[in-house]
Amino acid sequence: MTVAVLSFGIVLVFEAFFITLDVSKLATSRLDALMWIDDKSWELHEKLLVAGALEEAKAGGDFVRDHKPYSWETDITTLDGPPQLYRLNMKVRWKSGWRNAVSSRQAYYLSLPEPAGEST
Repeated sequence: MTVAVLSFGIVLVFEAFFITLDVSKLATSRLDALMWIDDKSWELHEKLLVAGALEEAKAGGDFVRDHKPYSWETDITTLDGPPQLYRLNMKVRWKSGWRNAVSSRQAYYLSLPEPAGEST
């Protein structure tokens, strides 16, 4: 009886350990994906500041971080309303164990005209 109880306890401890490890890997992958989204968002923001406008476009591709493959897609659309208002949708997908994980973000950019009389 004692051996059965101890064996059951050991199984529970190992199961908890592996669940924690899986959740930790998922959290790390999610942080990697969100950092990539932040980097891409800043790139597009800087492009908007330099060029003054963005082109409507859909793009996608793959990247690897810490030996883990990710796929990404971005969608830039011009919205009606204020001139030069853009919506940016970004998604990053990856496989985490048996589940397919996705992180996404939607951002809005407004290109403001330079005030009259100023030039850079």
